[in-house]
Amino acid sequence: MRSPSSSQQEPAIRIAATLALLACAGLPACASQPPPAAPATPAPVAAAPPNGFEADYAAAMARMRSEVASIKQTGNSDVAYVQHMIAQKKASIALSESAMKHSADATVKRMAQAMINTQQREIATLQRWAGLHGAASGSTAPASKPTTTTQP
Repeated sequence: MRSPSSSQQEPAIRIAATLALLACAGLPACASQPPPAAPATPAPVAAAPPNGFEADYAAAMARMRSEVASIKQTGNSDVAYVQHMIAQKKASIALSESAMKHSADATVKRMAQAMINTQQREIATLQRWAGLHGAASGSTAPASKPTTTTQP
């Protein structure tokens, strides 16, 4: 296929040049226009004061953070896990007790009571493990290493 001659390219070049001039000519006009108005933003809504549950939540989380921060590092992942889970489950019980106190919904109250019962059982299980492994709540004693037996 032959390449187009320069006489065949001239109309395309003229059109492109005309479009470029028109585009450049329009820029100063656009720049002199005031910027579009910013969209109106609604006035901020004042935050509602915390209700009883929200205040209890904040207190429970603060207690849990404090308890977790006081856990001494032993280098034993098992002990750390158990101690952290006990702290988390205590916070869960506190939140559930608050839900029992503040909720108007019977279903929420039933769920909260079930959560309390479950978390108490799980704390007891974790504390039993900690006691058996020398890592009672608050203890920094490392857990004993599990013994392994090899099969012949």
